[in-house]
Amino acid sequence: MTISNIKFQNITTCKIKRKNFYLGNHEWTAIEKLERLFKKDALKSWKGQLHESPEIQGEAGELDGFLLHYTHRDLASMLTKTNEWSAIEAKLRYDTFHPQMEWWRFFRVMWTGFSNSYIQQGGWKVGTAGLIESVYQGFSMFVTYAKLWEMQEKVKNQNAKVKN
Repeated sequence: MTISNIKFQNITTCKIKRKNFYLGNHEWTAIEKLERLFKKDALKSWKGQLHESPEIQGEAGELDGFLLHYTHRDLASMLTKTNEWSAIEAKLRYDTFHPQMEWWRFFRVMWTGFSNSYIQQGGWKVGTAGLIESVYQGFSMFVTYAKLWEMQEKVKNQNAKVKN
């Protein structure tokens, strides 16, 4: 399918395949399919506060080719991005009354981040860069949930002071 023949079909949105490259030019094995081209009048709304996605009315097509996404270029920029976005993610969880963080939850979320990246997405096929990226995903989850824990502790301590 090409962009020029979309108008002749009942297609209102097109998915674009995205290849991600980490830590320089290391191609990730998992390919994402993102709705990034759509008819303006078919857009119902946007969902999500992080990684927003369009809600589109109608049929979706898929374009040939790939959008190349060079992300996580170096550890310094990854740490800066994690520090910024983890505060937002933690606040979203806090605002939806996430269960109180317990010590064992940290291991679970770190394992989930690592295993999703390394095993399910095939990070193991990328070599050292895949291992670094996957361990980093676990670390990133840890930071988010540690910030959530801080928020929960702050409120718990404030409530304890009020009771005394």
